[in-house]
Formats: sequence, structure tokens, C-alpha cells
Amino acid sequence: MRSRPPAAAPLAVRLSLGGWLAGFVLVGITGCEPAPEPAFVPPPKYAGLLEELRTGTRAEVEDFETGEREERDLVGFDEALLKRFGTPTDPAVFTSLPVEFSSQRAEVTEVTEDPEAKTTTFLLAPVAGTEALPPIAVGDVLHWNGEMGKPHEAAVTAVEGDAVTIPLIPFENYPAAFPPAFDEATGEPLPATLVVGDAELLEQGRDLYTVHCMHCHGSAGGGDGPTAKYLHPLPRDYRLGVYKFTSTGSGVPSREDLTRVLREGIPGTYMPSFHPALNAAQTAAVVEYVRWLSMQGQYAGALANEADVFYGAQAIEERLSSEEGLTREDLVKELTDAWDYNVSDQLTFITAPVAEPWALAETEPPVTPGEPRPVLTGAELAASVERGRGLYLQKSTQCASCHGSRGLGNGPQTVSVLIDAATGQPYAEPGIHDVWGEVVMPRNLTRGIYRGGRRPIDLYRRVHSGIVGSNMPGFGDNLSDAQIWDLVNFLLALPLDPSLLDGAEPEPTADPTAEEPAVAAAPARVLPSPVVPPTASQKKADRS
Repeated sequence: MRSRPPAAAPLAVRLSLGGWLAGFVLVGITGCEPAPEPAFVPPPKYAGLLEELRTGTRAEVEDFETGEREERDLVGFDEALLKRFGTPTDPAVFTSLPVEFSSQRAEVTEVTEDPEAKTTTFLLAPVAGTEALPPIAVGDVLHWNGEMGKPHEAAVTAVEGDAVTIPLIPFENYPAAFPPAFDEATGEPLPATLVVGDAELLEQGRDLYTVHCMHCHGSAGGGDGPTAKYLHPLPRDYRLGVYKFTSTGSGVPSREDLTRVLREGIPGTYMPSFHPALNAAQTAAVVEYVRWLSMQGQYAGALANEADVFYGAQAIEERLSSEEGLTREDLVKELTDAWDYNVSDQLTFITAPVAEPWALAETEPPVTPGEPRPVLTGAELAASVERGRGLYLQKSTQCASCHGSRGLGNGPQTVSVLIDAATGQPYAEPGIHDVWGEVVMPRNLTRGIYRGGRRPIDLYRRVHSGIVGSNMPGFGDNLSDAQIWDLVNFLLALPLDPSLLDGAEPEPTADPTAEEPAVAAAPARVLPSPVVPPTASQKKADRS
């Protein structure tokens, strides 16, 4: 059981005790060696990229404006990622992401420049929902992004009223809303937002995360903290940005979704409730830090995937052995001759696909039934449960193929060798795999323990939208609201009366006389009703 200091304890006390506990765990596991400095773990394909692409290089390139060639230091992915994200312990401000980095923010309503004085001036206004500008002094560092989402920063050289002056910047570096946004009434672009100083809100979240979360979820959110390997199911790995239990149709969690997990925990796992240990402001800070960890993982992963096409380990090997007779020097020259396209543009192009789903999760309404759950009792409720039972056993829904004909979580797919959709090859181990590559066991529906919540609306959303990152599909396009509510009523009734599935057999999914294939992408036969115990590896690898 996890120990935490009382909610009323000052932050310094909680940090001190949290650090002692983390140190105790680390010493117990790794000996007396000091804990390594937290760092982001590169995505799988990153290490195989051409070295110059990762580390940067110095090369002769053509100047875009003059057309002349000149030798320049070319910034690689390592430095670019550090500029945009910093480290887990020292987060950078990257305003292109929908993250609350700091409370010290302002809108830029006008930009003027003085070429003779070599200065640029921003006219500022309070951000929506606030009444005053944050205090700004000479020497403060301002952070903003340009029109294409590239991060910029500059130190203030003068302050006069609502205007701040910085050294002269080119037009393409002017602050701009990203992704571009426009006023619905006027059609005018919305003002850009800049941040004054450091990422103080993220730093608050980092401090609390270090105390309460790091020992399970890891210093960079990889689900690889020192206690993780002793837990079943494994802690969440945030780096893919995949969360199973959301209220949104997109599957990207809203802040409210993550807040609910922190307040209520996840039943059936080691994820506890942190209420009232964390107050509302502290919970919000942790949520923001976790969102930021996810976006960093997604950004780095997308960058590596894009570059891997031409400059990944396999691509390099194939190109060097092709009939073109290319050498490694040829690849480096090809890379540097188009550095802006291969590096700078890629850094820009992947920003919006990472940022927009997180922003959308805050504005799109949660998945809500078109028809409210009917209030049923007696014979009407029993009829709804029976209809739900029929849907559960139907061939078209395939519920029993995973959850079993008696709802015990032992359907035929749990012992079948399935196909990895990412590679097109059979998995090395039988069973159902999640997007993290781990074997997972379907929920035993007779227990009534649902990790995403057991309220009727929670079950409706799981049936309607599925569970992202798992093999649980959504049925919102195939079942009516009335049918989904029948299934929900059945799921709520089953733990109270498991005999509802006594003797049940799902509709056959294949010709029973046909020979069963050795490898199946879907169940080829229905197992007998007795329970098939999960393997040791299945027990170990089930992920929350």
C-alpha cells in the first residue's frame, strides 16, 4: 500500500518525504547507486536514424534569400527536441501545444518594429478570463510561437505601459495563434498568446508527480518506475498518448477525464484515488504535467516515424545496397542539401497533428446518448436484460469471443494466436494484445468491476466508443441507443445473477465442420463453457 503524507502537510514536507520514499525504493532495487537524472526515452526508431539528423552537423548549404552557399551549423533533432520540451525536471515552454505552461500569460494584439533601433515592440492585453497583465520587467524572457508553430523567445529590453520591447525579430517570427484560429464574427485572426518566464505551472505538476506518481509511471511517463515491474496490471505508459477510459469520441482524454482518474482511481488496479490528498489546484497541475508528458512522447515518436522513411536504419541499409551505388556520404549530402525540408519542416508539420486532438478534447462534447436510459422495473427491466443477453451472444457483436460465453473473460481469442495489425505477422504469444504489445485479459463481467467506471453512462461509453488501445471495439455505428442500453442493463444484472449465462452458447462464428486454421485473426471456434485459466504471462502483462 502506498504511503503519502497527510493532505495538510506543506509541499516541502511532502517533497521531502516523497523523495525519501522514492530513494528507499531505488536503493532497495538498485543498491546504493544514486538515481539517474530523469530524461526522456527516445522512441524505438529514433536511435536508428542517420546520426547527423539526430545530432546536427556543420555543412555548406544554399542561403534561401541570396542563393549563395555558405557553411552553417545545422540543428538536429536532439537540440530541437530539447528546445521545445526541455527535460522531465526542467520543462521548456512550447506554446504551440495546448498546455497551461504558466499563469503569466498575455495576448499580443499588435506588433511594430523599428529597424533603425533594431527593436520590435509587442502591444499586450490580458488573456480571456483575466483582468490584468502579468507583471513584466526588463530582463524577463518571453516565449511565443510563430505562424508555423516554431518556438521563439527573447528577453525584454524595455517596458512602457502595455507595450514591451525586445531585440528586432524578422516578420516570420512574429507571434501567431497556432493552429491558426479566427474570430467567428469578424473573421479576423485571433491574437497569439505569449508566456512570461518559466513553465511554473508545469513545474508545480512536476513536483507533485515526483512525489505521488513517478515511482510507478516513471520519471518521463514511460510506465517504467522502480515499482512498476512488481505491479499487475502495469502502470500506464503515457508516451503514446493513448488512454483507455475517456468520455470523448476521439479517444483523447479531456482534462476532466484525467481529473476523474486522479480523484477516483481505477478499480481493479494499483491506481489509487488521490482525493483528498491533492486539492483541486494540485490535481490540475498533475493533469497538465501528464498531458505534457504524453505530447512529448507523441511529438518525438511522430518525428522519428517521419524521418525513418528515408533515413532510418532499414532505409539506410536498403539504399546503400541498392543499384544506385550510394555511399553514406551521399546520404549525408542529400540530407544537408535539403535540411530545411528534412528537419525544420518536419518539426513544424508534426506539431498540429499532435496538438489538435488534445485541444479538440477540451471543446468537443463528451459522448452522450441520443436517448436517455429508460427507467425500467419488473418485467420491462427483465425483458431489457434478456435482449441485452441476446446481443451479447450474437455473432455480429462477437462479445463472447473475448469475454466468453459465460462472461468470465475466457473467450476463444484469449488462447488464439492472433495477427499483429502493425506488422501483419502472428504474435509470438497467444492471446489478445494491446497497443503496447502486452497480452491483456478481457474483463470478467461476472465481477462487476469495471476500470472505466460502473455507472450506466460509463458502460454506455465503453460499448458505444470502445476502449482505445485495446481490442474492445465501439458499437456506436452498429447498435441503436436502445440496444446499447439493453446491453448496459445486462452487464449491470450479470454480477448479481451469473446464472443469466448458464448454458449459453454464442452464435457460431464459422462452419463447425471446417478445419480450424493454425493462426486466426478472429476466433475460429467456440470453446466449451468451463473456465480456461490465464497463463502466467497473461496475468503478468495485463495493463491498466
